[in-house]
Amino acid sequence: MVIPMNAYEILGTVVWFLCVLGVGVVCLFWPRAVRDFGLRTSPRFNPFLGFMKSPSYIWSIRITGLIAFLMVLLASAGLILGRK
Repeated sequence: MVIPMNAYEILGTVVWFLCVLGVGVVCLFWPRAVRDFGLRTSPRFNPFLGFMKSPSYIWSIRITGLIAFLMVLLASAGLILGRK
C-alpha cells in the first residue's frame, strides 16, 4: 500500500535533498578545499592531523561525496515514486 506524501514531507525532503547534494558536489569535486578548510579550522591538539594531511584522507572525502550522491539518488527515487 502506498501512502502519499503531504506538502510538508515533500518540502522537507527537497530541502534535505539540496543540502546533501551540496555536500556531495563539494566533497566529490573539491576534496582538497575541504581538507584545507579542515586543517585551518582544527584545534592545535588534533590526534587526526597526520591522517588529515595524507592522500587517503582525500579519498575518504571523495567516498563521502559518492555516498551523498547515492543518498540523493535514493531520495529522488522516493520522491518520484511518491512513497514515504
